Amino acid sequence: NPLGPWKKYEGNPVLDLGEKGEWDHGKTRRHTACAAVMKESAYDIKSGDATYYMWYWSAGRIGLATAKHPLGPWKRHEGNPIMTWKEDGGVYPGSVTKIGDTFYMFVQSPVSVEDQGPFCIATAPKPEGPWTKYEGNPVMTPGDWGSWDDGGFSEAAARYHEGIFHCVYGGTKAPKVESLGYAWSFDAINWHKYQANPVVPIS
Repeated sequence: NPLGPWKKYEGNPVLDLGEKGEWDHGKTRRHTACAAVMKESAYDIKSGDATYYMWYWSAGRIGLATAKHPLGPWKRHEGNPIMTWKEDGGVYPGSVTKIGDTFYMFVQSPVSVEDQGPFCIATAPKPEGPWTKYEGNPVMTPGDWGSWDDGGFSEAAARYHEGIFHCVYGGTKAPKVESLGYAWSFDAINWHKYQANPVVPIS
C-alpha cells in the first residue's frame, strides 16, 4: 500500500558511487542523489520486457542507469554523463515523463548553495538523449520577495495526465524553509501556480 508500512530493501544501496576516478565518484561531494525512475516498454515489442530507467545526479551532472527490475541490478549507461547543464551551477533532475515519442526532463538549475533554484526543462527522443534544453528556460521562477517560494524550488516532480502536466514542488522561503506547492501546465512551458499554495505548509 502506498501508505505503508514501508520496509527498506535489504540490498540497498541499489546504485552506489562510481569507482574512484569515474565521473560519478565525485571529488568533494561524494554521493549520487536525486534519482528519477521511469518504467518504459521495451523497444523490442516481441520480447514483452520492460526497462526501468534511472536518471541521477552526481558531481553537478546527470547520469543514466537501466535495469529490468526496480531493485536492480542497475547498469550505468556507457555514455555517462548524459547531460551537463551549467558548469558553474549544476543541475538536479526532478522527474522524467514521456509523451508520444518525446521524453521530458524536469530539472532544477542552477543549484544554489542551499540546494534551491529555478525550474527548467529539456527534451529528448531517447532516454540517453541527445537532450535539448529549452531556450526559454527557466519555465518557472521563484515567487516575488516575501512570498512563500521566494527562495526557489527543490525536487520538483511533474507528471502528465489527461492532457495536463501536474507538478508538485518543494518551494523554499530563504533561508531554506520548505513547503510543498502545486502548479499545472498544458505544454510544460507555461506554468500556473495554484493560488492557494502552499498545499502542504511547513508544520
